Amino acid sequence: MKKRAIWCLFAVAICLFGLSLLGLGKFGLGTFQSRAPSPVTIAAPHLNRAEESIAKATRTHFQAIDALFVRSRSQSPTFAKSALGWGSKWRIIADATPFTRGDRHAEYLKEQFEAQVLKGEDLSKAIEQAVNEFLAEIRNSESKMLVDLRVDVEDFKSTYELGRMDSAEVQSQFDAAVENAMLISGNDLQSNISSQLVSIVVGEVLTQVAIRLGVSAGILGTGAASGWFTLGVGVIVGLVIDQIVSAIWTHISDPQKNLEEELNIQLKVMQRLICFGDKDTKGLVQHFEEIAKSRAELRRVAVSKLLGAAPDSIPSTK
Repeated sequence: MKKRAIWCLFAVAICLFGLSLLGLGKFGLGTFQSRAPSPVTIAAPHLNRAEESIAKATRTHFQAIDALFVRSRSQSPTFAKSALGWGSKWRIIADATPFTRGDRHAEYLKEQFEAQVLKGEDLSKAIEQAVNEFLAEIRNSESKMLVDLRVDVEDFKSTYELGRMDSAEVQSQFDAAVENAMLISGNDLQSNISSQLVSIVVGEVLTQVAIRLGVSAGILGTGAASGWFTLGVGVIVGLVIDQIVSAIWTHISDPQKNLEEELNIQLKVMQRLICFGDKDTKGLVQHFEEIAKSRAELRRVAVSKLLGAAPDSIPSTK
């Protein structure tokens, strides 16, 4: 009986202790279960995941460019045949005739190249598509981040206003915070992602292609040089004119095959530089990385605003 009494008293004590905990939680006297985590604790994992996702996207989304250059290389035999045919030969002779225009051959090759291999307009569209797909990836990653962030603070609505917003309001508040951060910091990200990026990338790339492959000054002085102002398809034509001239008038075992191979090499160089650049040239990857870095800072400031924290209270993820 004595042992039973002891066990009964022990059970009552446990019950009373449990009830006291419930009472403390109910009346706000014990906040150990409902204490809201800090903005840094909430934001850091979401910012990290968004940044990792966007970093991966900087090296993808080149399918349109890849497809364009695959198609262009498949047409190099047709172009080589035209470039070494009689239509090309008589224009060289005509250009050498005194008191004539002197640019018939270059113009003819440019026309044939654009008709059969690569148009400046198609190159522009492919690069623009890659840029737009990357920007869409940024928006998708940030939208997912906002959804997850809102879920994380739903249990702490009294602390974070974000937990009381619907999805549309969260997105609107985020966009406004990003725009405000851009104004304060002078980080005009819009100018970096406008259509100017297309011409910047192509211009830088074509300059390096011309330098590396040793385009003669005389050749670039002809009509092919107009390519510098029209996304440069004329420039890559200029890169093969010297070889075409020599192939027409010298004995090469298979001049057409030789020209096809040279053209395909140059197209591959051009494609690689457009997408990935190198130590001397900024390709799309390098431009995307700059955009991602700028956007990451704006995103951190915007998330701080959403959580009601000071902009510098959430440290950079890098």
